[in-house]
This record gives sequence, C-alpha cells and structure tokens, in this order.
Amino acid sequence: MKFTLEEDRVLLYWKCHTNKNSPSNPRWGTGLFRYIDADEGVQILRDAVKQKADTKDAQLAMEMLDYYCEQNHINSEQIGEPEGALTR
Repeated sequence: MKFTLEEDRVLLYWKCHTNKNSPSNPRWGTGLFRYIDADEGVQILRDAVKQKADTKDAQLAMEMLDYYCEQNHINSEQIGEPEGALTR
C-alpha cells in the first residue's frame, strides 16, 4: 500500500509515541533502534485506515489492521486514542 504525500503527513509516529523520560518532547535520543508497542501499532494502523477510507486501498488498510490485531491478540476497540508527544 502506498500513501500520497498528503496522506503521509497525517501518519505521525510522534502522535502515538512518547519518550518515557521526556513525554512532551518529540525527539530521537541515542540508540540504533526504535520500537513501537502493540497499542501504538494499532493507533498508527487506525490512522492509515482513516486515510485510505475512500480509496481503492480501503479494504487493504482494514485487512492490515485486522491481521495485526489477530497476530498480537488485540481487540482494537479496547485501544484508546493516541497519547503521544504531539498530543500533549
């Protein structure tokens, strides 16, 4: 699935993720790897579903979210709204 530049600008990592030591500061620290937890993955995929709602990729986006939730044993309806650094 591809995103246009306009769609891509809405799928923001920092909308869903925070740094534990500085929750309101969206920045990379040191380290080579970045991970998201399962809840953040659902939140990002939900944003992707919203972006693709009226496109030919709408069903694919929903299938990706469903598959992710199935593989991680998550009920997406129990996952809250993003509380990342950009939402504070």
